[in-house]
Amino acid sequence: MKILYKIIILVLLIIVTASIVLSISYSRKIDVMVMDEKGPMFSSKKPPKYHFSIILRNTDEPYIKEVEKGLKDTANSLNTAIEINYSNGVDDYKDAIKYINIAIASRVDGIITHAYSTTEFQKLIDKAEENKIPVINLDADLSNSKRSAYVGTNGFETGSKAGQLVAEALNGKAKVAVILESLEGNVNENVKLDGINNGIKSFKDIKVETVKVSDTGILGANDITQDILINNHEVNAIICTSSKDTIGAAQLVVDFNRVGDITIIGYDSTPEILSYIQKGIIYGTIVPAAYKIGCDSIKTLVSLKENGRVSAYIHTDSIVITKSNLKNYLK
Repeated sequence: MKILYKIIILVLLIIVTASIVLSISYSRKIDVMVMDEKGPMFSSKKPPKYHFSIILRNTDEPYIKEVEKGLKDTANSLNTAIEINYSNGVDDYKDAIKYINIAIASRVDGIITHAYSTTEFQKLIDKAEENKIPVINLDADLSNSKRSAYVGTNGFETGSKAGQLVAEALNGKAKVAVILESLEGNVNENVKLDGINNGIKSFKDIKVETVKVSDTGILGANDITQDILINNHEVNAIICTSSKDTIGAAQLVVDFNRVGDITIIGYDSTPEILSYIQKGIIYGTIVPAAYKIGCDSIKTLVSLKENGRVSAYIHTDSIVITKSNLKNYLK
């Protein structure tokens, strides 16, 4: 028993020591960034009021880049230091879990992260809140957790706009295929689908014929679109809920020489998507106010720290781009 007791004590000491080292390492990392006026994290000469940890998906999509710019600009204006960590590809979920655990151990002043609808992720958010670290869900919400607030587009509203755009493009008569981004842990995708159904519910001649889930970006959308074009001959409209799926679907419609036969409603405003709209390959796209999402996320955390309360839902608007207003958008 004495040997077992000693082993337990030793293990506990190792865990405590590791936590202390991790916390010191994180603090030194932040301090270095605070001192570097040219660093992207914090450019003020004044010591920061708060240190926030942020987890974003590692992607070159304009949406994430604009969110990041909003985060950085607002953090600098509010005298706040931020550390942005990127969850990556197939390890996206594991990376998010890892970075949140590090943030909790380091006792940051707040966390901003996208959400996953898993029990593990919910418990982790609850753990942060129980340790007096407020958590903001970014873009996708986990409302059944103890998170302090959600900042992002209203997925239901976004879906409704996509449904209404199909009705506009095809004069209220359409057979629709919906390509959703991976549903694994992604709360917002089901909400978008509900919104699409809401957007078309008043049009008796519009029906969602099939719903597909894309797990692998453009390649996945290519395969899914090919399956739709070959096996769903009645479909004349495709709605996508991510930029990669939008581009992939557009490429296949071109390859199959179905431009004009298939109306595509996309998501986001990558250069490729805007080019496809100009060429008439994509009818229109729904674009989230990404920069404002980044700004409002920082403002919400700062307000929580200083006032103790904020609205549980901070919704930013999205805009619809078609060929008719493309030039104004580009300006």
